[in-house]
Amino acid sequence: MNTFIQKKHLLAEIRNGDFTHPKDREAVQFATSKINFASKQRVLDVGSGLGGTVDMLNQIVTTTGLDKDIQAVHYARNQYKDCEFLHGDVLDIDQLTEETFDLFTLFSSFYAFEDQNKACNALMGRAREKADLLVFEYCSKTPFKGNLFDDDHSPFNPIALDRLDTIFSPWSIVEVHDLSEMFFESYQSVLKTMREHKSPLCHHHGKEAFDRVYDSFTKLAVNLDTGVLGGCLVHAQT
Repeated sequence: MNTFIQKKHLLAEIRNGDFTHPKDREAVQFATSKINFASKQRVLDVGSGLGGTVDMLNQIVTTTGLDKDIQAVHYARNQYKDCEFLHGDVLDIDQLTEETFDLFTLFSSFYAFEDQNKACNALMGRAREKADLLVFEYCSKTPFKGNLFDDDHSPFNPIALDRLDTIFSPWSIVEVHDLSEMFFESYQSVLKTMREHKSPLCHHHGKEAFDRVYDSFTKLAVNLDTGVLGGCLVHAQT
């Protein structure tokens, strides 16, 4: 098992569920409280990871997961057999499915897109009329320089708040919620849990995975505390 997937499983153990984003279930509940599900029939969770969010949303409406990490997809398919998971890149969504969706959710996956506007355009191509887009993500006042996940080859692109319309075009922004305090509290809590359970976490997932997660999360907490980074929920519509 590679270190990247080990980190996901380590986070799942810390959060007591197959989630790798801040505030796990609370984040999903907060984001989806903005949506009237009476008019929704199909949801696509982009960057679905280990599948916890897909399983949670699937209790409300038929939900499909999409992730480019094949190991995460294999795990999710075995763990959540009532849910569908697609393997591939969001930019290739037209080749991966002919289905269209009423709602797209992205929980701490948008930052890893090299070209966020291309991703938004790709999703628009699979969007039904009056579809919604929910992006729960790190943010910064201006484009962020550097990568706090220096062991990960993915980009680290928090949402640049001064470029919202450009990034999300052709979607129309409905509202942006400042969740910086939620993000900071989440990382403080996770770091505390990691310190208190270091021995079993290292035993289950390896010291290398533990050290990398702890180092990255410490950097995130510092940047959130100083206001260099924040957290937000962007709600957009077609």
